[in-house]
This record gives sequence, C-alpha cells and structure tokens, in this order.
Amino acid sequence: MAFNENVLEHARYVDGVFTYYAEITCDTQEDIPSPAEHPNWEAGSKLYVLEGGGSCYRLSNSREWKPVNFDNIGEGGENGLDPENFYTMQQVDVLVGNVQNDVTTNAENIADLQYNTKNMIRTLNAATEEQVRQALQFAAENPGCYLSITLAANLNVTIPSIYLRNATVSITGQQVNGVNSNTITFEQTSSTSNLHLQNTALSLQNLNMLGNHNHTAASYGVIRMAFGSTLYCSGVVFGQAEESLNFGNNIEVRGCSRAHVVSTTFRTNSPAANAACMYLFGNAEAVTKDCTIAEDSVVQNIARLETGSHYNQIGTDYGVYMIAGHASIYCHNGIQRVPVDMSTMSVSDAVPVNSNE
Repeated sequence: MAFNENVLEHARYVDGVFTYYAEITCDTQEDIPSPAEHPNWEAGSKLYVLEGGGSCYRLSNSREWKPVNFDNIGEGGENGLDPENFYTMQQVDVLVGNVQNDVTTNAENIADLQYNTKNMIRTLNAATEEQVRQALQFAAENPGCYLSITLAANLNVTIPSIYLRNATVSITGQQVNGVNSNTITFEQTSSTSNLHLQNTALSLQNLNMLGNHNHTAASYGVIRMAFGSTLYCSGVVFGQAEESLNFGNNIEVRGCSRAHVVSTTFRTNSPAANAACMYLFGNAEAVTKDCTIAEDSVVQNIARLETGSHYNQIGTDYGVYMIAGHASIYCHNGIQRVPVDMSTMSVSDAVPVNSNE
C-alpha cells in the first residue's frame, strides 16, 4: 500500500503517544491505510483517494475512515466534524442526477406550457359559417383563450348561444358602401341571453346581430355581461330573428361589468314598461355615444338603471328608466342629472347636480 503522509499539526500527548492531524493521499481504494496501524493519527485527519475523480474521508472517533464530500470544516468544538451533514461522492452524483432530471422535467413542462399557450391564441380570417362556429366553440371550451375573428365581406352566419369565460374575443365585420355586410343570427334559446360573458373582454365592430328567444321578458336580451366583463361595441345594429319573441334589452351589464357602446343602433321589442336598450344592474357602468334607437323599436328608453349603476349618455337625448332607491347615477354628456320623476325620464325631466334650473 503506497500513500503519502503530511503532518498538519500536533494534537496531544496521551499515555506516551503523541498524536497529530495528518493529511494522507493515496492513488486507489486498495492503498487506503488502516488507522489501527497508525495510532498517532488524530480523529479528524484527512484522507484523499485520487482514483475515480477523487474521494475525501475523515478519521472518526471510532478510528474509521468516513467518506465526506469536502474538507473545509473546523476542528473540534461546535464546528467539529459531523458526518451526518456531509455527502459522499456517490451521494453527490445521485443529487446531481436528480437536479438534472428536474431540469429536464421543467424544460418539458415549459415546452408543454408554451405549446398550450400558443394553442390558446387564435386569429381567424373567416370565409365560411363553419369556421366561425368552430372558432366560437373553441372559445367556449377553452376559458382564458384569445380569439380574433375577421369576417369576410357579405358572410352571414347562424350560431348557437355562447358562454365565454375569462376570455378575450374580438369579432369584426366588413362594411360595403358604408353599410354592415355581415349578420350574426343566434339560434333560438330559452336562456336569459344569446351571448353570455363572464370575466370576459369582448369587442364587436361593424356587425348586424339578431337575437333569438322563445320568451318575452324585459330582463332578457342579446348580450349578457357579468362578473367584471367588458364590452366595446361600435357600428353594431341589433335586431331579432323572425321566429324570436320580443326580448327586453340588447345589452345587459351587471356584476361590476363595463360597456362602451359607440355608433350603435338598438332595437328592443318588449312592451314591458321597464324595457330598455341597455339594462344596468349591480354596480355596472356603461357609456353610449352617438347611438340610435330604431324607429320600429317598441321602447325608446336607452337605459334602465338599478342597484348602484352608473350610466353616461353622450350625444343623444333618449329616455332613461331609473328605479327609486337604487342609488344609481345618470349623466348626460358627462354632467350628472337628478330626475324629477324616478320613472321613465328624458333630459328635460332632469336637472344638473348643484344647479338651480
């Protein structure tokens, strides 16, 4: 057995024997010297074996070589040798292997996430009804998706009632000679609305939208927004399918949702006294700008306000229906109005806040 011994420092003198801390180096495991043959080596002495990339050992109090993975520990006291806190080279290899496996697994998970994220984003130039139906079905089945649909000119489609959750959806039609060339007609439903939004952002531009219901009620409409949804609506013309009964609103905004409606034509055919083009309920907010109500619409109220809602009518003078005691706010061209009568009111039936008019 060949090894090299280097005395680091003397330790103590006991029973006529001097002990010292030694540093021993050998080439192979077979060259490791027996501590029993070297009583002068103090516990804590170091042993280095060079083969296989190198191994480090410390002499224990039981006079045995214990494998450790480093040698920069203190001598004695609180910082003394604690073999339980050290790893052998084999243990280190296992740990490194585990880390490498974790890295590989994480990379695979990230790749899956990137793939799924990519699949959650779709942009479609739709030329057929089937493409539109499939895209909206994708959005309905994949909460959190992003979907943008641009309709080809003169493409008219019929779609079922849709529920969109946690999504961002945009549908844009084409105008021909300044007139909408695309019509979306909903299949008849017994639900409260044809298009339901929950925590969803929706943009509709340059479209005709025909609602379709099998009942008549002032609180049933074409679009229903809830749970913090947002709607941007521009250049939309609302109507109802031939077989539809007379629903009571075009856009229902409720549950902390917000709507911005521009240059849109409303059409509501319910004879109910509280029917209106837009129904705001439950801390909802809406702004309409330069909108119109079709002449054949049964009601001429542009909004119905309940339960702490906030509505601002810009550029038009249509009636607004407010419920007494519901603490809603109505503004006309950005100026808050106070109703004289808490029933259907026009601008002439209200006075500005803090005004002597």
